[in-house]
Amino acid sequence: MSLKGYSNEVCCNMFQETLSGEALSWFYELPAGSVGSFKELKDKFVARFILGTDGFHTPTRLLKIQQEESETLKSFVNRWQSATAKCRDLNKELAEMAFRQSCRPGSFLYEINHHPPASYDELMVTAIRHAQTEFEIYGNIS
Repeated sequence: MSLKGYSNEVCCNMFQETLSGEALSWFYELPAGSVGSFKELKDKFVARFILGTDGFHTPTRLLKIQQEESETLKSFVNRWQSATAKCRDLNKELAEMAFRQSCRPGSFLYEINHHPPASYDELMVTAIRHAQTEFEIYGNIS
């Protein structure tokens, strides 16, 4: 918003509109006059709440994600997509390799190796399609 030319006051007031729960309580507990700019408010907010997130994923962290033995493909694909959404500048070739390595042996892994998708995006479409079919047939049990 500051890039669009809004004043510090407008940015700070709009910021509070995006908060709820603990973050909103934190905002209201700030001492009057303790924030001089939107940047300062942003920095205080990040300093207070940074540990509440698991941060951004890196390619190395993606390589550590594994489909659990009893985890359905649906659950795993959701977890994978959540992790990749937190990646900055996702390298799709590396993501494809990491995803393939993270899948446990079974019909899905056989399918993507026997008929390899042409791209990471196609791999994700295939994974979602396979997860939907698995869910329709077996439910939450795999």
